[in-house]
Amino acid sequence: MIAAGALFLACKPRQDARSAALRDLMAGQAASSGVSKLEDPLMRQKTPVLIYYANDTVAPLLRAPAFTNLYRLISMLEEGGRAHSLSEADRKYLSSVASNLTKDWDDFRESVLAEYRSLDSFICGESPRFPVALAMFSNSMMQLSETRADYDTGRSVRWLSCENGQRHGPNDWRVPWFGDFRYDSQPLSHPSVFKQALEEVRNRFPPAKYRYILVTKSHGSAELAMTPNLVADISSITQQDLWKSILTHRDKAGQGELSDIKVAYPLLSSLDGVNAALANYAGNGARPIGVSKLQYLETLVGLDRSISGEGMYFPIVFMESCKSDLRLSTNPEIREALEQHTSSYAGLELTNVGLLYASDHRGLPYRTMNYQDLFKGFSYRNLRDMQDAVRYQLDTIAADHKEAREVEAAAPRQ
Repeated sequence: MIAAGALFLACKPRQDARSAALRDLMAGQAASSGVSKLEDPLMRQKTPVLIYYANDTVAPLLRAPAFTNLYRLISMLEEGGRAHSLSEADRKYLSSVASNLTKDWDDFRESVLAEYRSLDSFICGESPRFPVALAMFSNSMMQLSETRADYDTGRSVRWLSCENGQRHGPNDWRVPWFGDFRYDSQPLSHPSVFKQALEEVRNRFPPAKYRYILVTKSHGSAELAMTPNLVADISSITQQDLWKSILTHRDKAGQGELSDIKVAYPLLSSLDGVNAALANYAGNGARPIGVSKLQYLETLVGLDRSISGEGMYFPIVFMESCKSDLRLSTNPEIREALEQHTSSYAGLELTNVGLLYASDHRGLPYRTMNYQDLFKGFSYRNLRDMQDAVRYQLDTIAADHKEAREVEAAAPRQ
């Protein structure tokens, strides 16, 4: 069982982790080898709470460090797109990265805003088709303050909750200043904030009456379940070092592995091991910026216990981020646990999690789930439980992705 402080012996990473057999969104994986509570009648009597936790990009003030960092990066890449000292192919590539960075920053935020409004409308603004409560967190919706007047006590921010068409009063909590602009602009990417948010949900919706469907939406990597969209602090990197790092990454990774939409983020991850120049500018040495997959799992395990004696049970957890498949991680604790059941996540022994959904190395689109279809679609009219509806939709999407990849693999090469 992966618990806080648990230590497993290191094991040799499996070489087939990035096998082509993996698909974009995979079918739900059992998170424990024990008897599942998914169909437990007593658990089914509890009202499901959909927790929508979106670590989205924000629209900061022009002088905010996060925006300054992004703007400097884009400017240097655009300059590379005009540099006559580089080949035409290199110039075109750097220009495309600059364009994708801008698109990623805007499109991710707009996707979260659209989903946020849909859930607010379907669950809070009207009577949903089945009993359900909602807890929503997003960086852009928390009304983050840029002022440092409350630096010592943190910032007062807000999250939304409602149940069966009835909105609750304002839910205020305090998020600390971290002294790192990446966390300060996207605080939901910090491990302590993730833990605190779920504890806030537990206090509002106690485990004695509720079960929890968790959807975490974020940028991610092979090691990080959630991370800011831009982890590199490039305030002091030279233009030439930046160009060299990104072009070297392109040459090592291979064009076939880079998505046109998601090309921007992976190139700037200090954890990929091929980004030597940018690794020096990732801040705080080699410390990862974000919620690692191990921290994510440990947080869920920690919520299996509470002062009242009853912990939170998550029948479905969807890690909606790129490369969220746990088998892509090189963390020895995760790998040792997964070796016990190579066909699922059962070796993790997450007894308070039913099914865990994740993406393969290809990543995911900005909007995986269709919440309007979930609440309004004809296909769901025979379902009377939010848990069943979410599971049905995710399994359908996973099957569609798998079929599409199989058709793609069978197509003749040009």
